[in-house]
Amino acid sequence: MEAIAGDFLPDELMNSKKTFGMTEGPLYRSIIGYFIPLLLASLISVLFHAADIAVLGNFSDQNSVAAVGATGSIVTLIVNSAISIASGTNVMVSRYIGEKNKEKTELAVNTSLVFALAMGIISMVIGISLSSAFLRMTNCPEEIIHDADVYLKYYFIGAPAILVYNFGASIIRSSGDAKKPLIYLSVSGITNVVLNFILCMVLAKKVVAVALATLISQLVGAILVVVHLMTVKGECRFDIKRLNFSFSELKRILAIGVPNAINTSLFAISNLQIASYRNSFGPACIA
Repeated sequence: MEAIAGDFLPDELMNSKKTFGMTEGPLYRSIIGYFIPLLLASLISVLFHAADIAVLGNFSDQNSVAAVGATGSIVTLIVNSAISIASGTNVMVSRYIGEKNKEKTELAVNTSLVFALAMGIISMVIGISLSSAFLRMTNCPEEIIHDADVYLKYYFIGAPAILVYNFGASIIRSSGDAKKPLIYLSVSGITNVVLNFILCMVLAKKVVAVALATLISQLVGAILVVVHLMTVKGECRFDIKRLNFSFSELKRILAIGVPNAINTSLFAISNLQIASYRNSFGPACIA
């Protein structure tokens, strides 16, 4: 990956010790160096679910592939919402770094991670409780709804990890380092693919195998981001001993993140409507 990336990315991007100071130097180089890893990270996020289906197609039958495929529009909505809400953290932390306000930067970092974990747990509980209802809303066929429900429940168990990763990655990018989140997501993606193969060979229930692989890979990504924030030097360091939370800071973050999430989710919600019509044609069409 490094060899391929090195042919296309600027030298600054390939140096993991460098970050992009968006308030100084040529702006276009900073924008390109920041944008490319962000674009690749968004692409990898979408490919998690596709990797599950691709591997499952080699180990199981049509109904299993259809069961995971039937959750695609719901999974996309979850991921897109998490990424979009985290944009509020990106904006606020970047602003405080630009103002050189260490105290507010630290407060925004702490508030974001606490909120991400809390929101992830709430989403997990609600999602697990309503996963079957979500699938019925999209006309998921009865013959595959059980396996689809199992996969979706595993995905919702990973909701805290998804939110912690995305909020943590936004904090890292706010410091000008767009490469580290891409690396961590790539490690998570590779973990997902490898575990998909291993668990599909070990477990009899192939849908459970790919679901478990996805859950573990999401945890890997979240852990890597948190470890980075706990060990990095500078304003974005997360020190659990100095844990703090501010409702006023959260309000500022959500004022930016929630409208962005609503805007992004409109496309995903329209896909839910398309999925409901597709699902009505049965497992063969979904697969």
